[in-house]
Amino acid sequence: MTARIVAAFSYIMFVCSVNGIQFYSKTSNALDLGHTDDNDSGILQLPAYLVFYNKSYSSLVVCNNGMISLQTNSPFRCKTPKNGIPNSHQTLIGPFISDVDTRPPNSGKVYYELSTSPSLLARAREDITLTYRDETFNPTLLIIATYDHVGYYPQNTDKLNTYQVVLATNGATSYALFLYNAIEWTRSTSGSANVGFNEGDGIRWFVTPITNLATLPQTSNVNVPGLYVYRIDGTEIPAAPASILYPYGVAAGDASLPPADASSVLVALQQSINLYGSSVSSVYVNTDGFISAANLGGSVSNPTGFPTANGLFIAPFWANVDTTCAGKVYYRETNDSTLLQRALAEIRRGYAADSFSPARLLVVTWAQVGYYNCQLDKTNTFQAIIASGGGTSYVLFIYDTMQWMNGDSSGVGQTGISAGDGTNYFSLYGSGTSSVLSLPIQSNVAKSGLFVFAGTAKLYPFGVSQSDTAGTSDFSPSVSFSFRHHNLLSNLCYVYKNGYISFDKGFGSSPVPYSLQDYTVPADVVIAPYWSDTSTAVGGAYYYRTTTSESLLQRASAEIQSLFGVKFRATNLLIATWNKMAYRYRLSYDGSVNTFQAVVATDGIISYLIYLYDTLQWHRSSFITNKMSSPQVGFAIDGTVLTMPQSGSSDALSLTYSSNKHVPGMTLYAVPANPLAYFRVWFPHGKGHSTNMKHIHHKLGGAKANVKAEKGRHPGRKGELATSLKRKPFHIRKFATTRAKLPMLSWASE
Repeated sequence: MTARIVAAFSYIMFVCSVNGIQFYSKTSNALDLGHTDDNDSGILQLPAYLVFYNKSYSSLVVCNNGMISLQTNSPFRCKTPKNGIPNSHQTLIGPFISDVDTRPPNSGKVYYELSTSPSLLARAREDITLTYRDETFNPTLLIIATYDHVGYYPQNTDKLNTYQVVLATNGATSYALFLYNAIEWTRSTSGSANVGFNEGDGIRWFVTPITNLATLPQTSNVNVPGLYVYRIDGTEIPAAPASILYPYGVAAGDASLPPADASSVLVALQQSINLYGSSVSSVYVNTDGFISAANLGGSVSNPTGFPTANGLFIAPFWANVDTTCAGKVYYRETNDSTLLQRALAEIRRGYAADSFSPARLLVVTWAQVGYYNCQLDKTNTFQAIIASGGGTSYVLFIYDTMQWMNGDSSGVGQTGISAGDGTNYFSLYGSGTSSVLSLPIQSNVAKSGLFVFAGTAKLYPFGVSQSDTAGTSDFSPSVSFSFRHHNLLSNLCYVYKNGYISFDKGFGSSPVPYSLQDYTVPADVVIAPYWSDTSTAVGGAYYYRTTTSESLLQRASAEIQSLFGVKFRATNLLIATWNKMAYRYRLSYDGSVNTFQAVVATDGIISYLIYLYDTLQWHRSSFITNKMSSPQVGFAIDGTVLTMPQSGSSDALSLTYSSNKHVPGMTLYAVPANPLAYFRVWFPHGKGHSTNMKHIHHKLGGAKANVKAEKGRHPGRKGELATSLKRKPFHIRKFATTRAKLPMLSWASE
């Protein structure tokens, strides 16, 4: 094999939490190398083999210089390669090979241990399956080395790096995980740093394609900022992950479309598809990367974007596909029990799926398809899986290889789902841009290349039958619920008929919606899923309860984890539901009602907000005069105010089709425990979305003092205040202030 820099995965930049990726925790067995230069751990005997480049190793050495050496008897085992990885004959694993120098007392240290902790083994398995569909891999041993705020030669501490390497093995299969929290320096007087692997034979080696190593905490090969996962036991690193495509082709019982620039075939379904309020018993599979209720033939070969008309439109990659010279389009409907179980498991990666049980799958595969006009130098392979049963459907998009983004004379491919009414739709971030090429390493359910969508958001169970309390006046009595925000703790709240919740203090009679901008006092906590002037005169009601129901805690945790990529486990929920609420009217009422829900999920330290919209038919009351004429949607917490783009206008009705979680009607927010943390806000394309976010306000208050305090503890570090936001649809943006300096890493001991 010719040595080369292999880019087996694409890499993508993310904006992530200022505190960085969560490291594997240190146990009481951890040792450190002390304050040193060029020191190592000595030979560590392993209780299970580590397999590296097809060889089994029973010992290794943790080196101060950002690597693990497998040449345990070599006097040069921990020397920094002078001419880079490819020209070195050292057998090594290098998360950040460089001349690390921890001799100064204000530098951190290098920690290491061999671990069989069940919780850490379980986490490693989960992290590995983000990319490698190795569902059978169960590690028995972890080798963990953590470089905690380490300086560089000679004895420099003006910049510090924090990173970790975790080697996971079961004696036969091995993986390496590189985790990066902060990379402030990339070279010492000895030269530039290197990241990669070397077998030591001068032939087999791998160097990361990331050219700017300072961006390692914001990049990834598994869709988790700061995390890289590699399988290392084979003949090549990184070993290609197993395909996540469902079986397809003639051997799987598929039919196929004839080779063509644009063609479609009608597929009669034994199980109806139910999405966006539509129920269809037949669909057209089109060469151009979409499935539609109407026969569109070649009339939409040029992807003009969303929304579309002419009925339900499902597009994993709507582009000018041409299979005349390359590729095929396959399709089948199946009730294969193994595939049904797999689909349900993948749906539940992001959604509790309630009692959903798929009866049939429609599997459509665009395999190695070329682009117009008969081009085959680049090909794409992707799938759409539609799982249906019991009047409910979910859609899975799977991306294996994406090498081209547009035909010779057409626009860039579009990805999303449209109700087909010319108004409502849902589009993935990056649709219509070059970002579609990175779809194989993106996900909304923490599994690269896989996206799962529900037709509409499903409310958490509510009502008297669920032990809810039904509101009987403008607002509830105080409800006991602990909610931590910005290092403050609230222990009670009030639920209001008019579609909002306040903490710590009540507002008396339920006010009609003022602007959330009026609530910028640090003590104000207002959660407003749809603050409007409501009426229960025609039969609507509002309900509330706190719950520790295990099934609901699991659902909330899964939904939060799939968006934020965090290890979050809810321990308590506050659920408030406004069911069939009418607007307050003077003379006449047209029958319009709204049904929506707010869920506050907390683990006692961190809290999240989940807004769910089932039905929105009205946006203003005929009574409102001098106050906000349309609903306020967002929150005001301790002087931080965020309102959705639809807030305060008729565009609020589009919330049933908007989302930051690929589930129309669902929006999630993180509520940081620290005011210096980031808010992660992810907005989609869709009806009523303006090009600039409005009404975002942040008052620093005590945050400025905290920044100054941080700067005082760490001289020479400048605080950075990032209070501006530019809204780009469906992207993560930072909101609030950044830390002046990351604290020394701490672990929770097991």
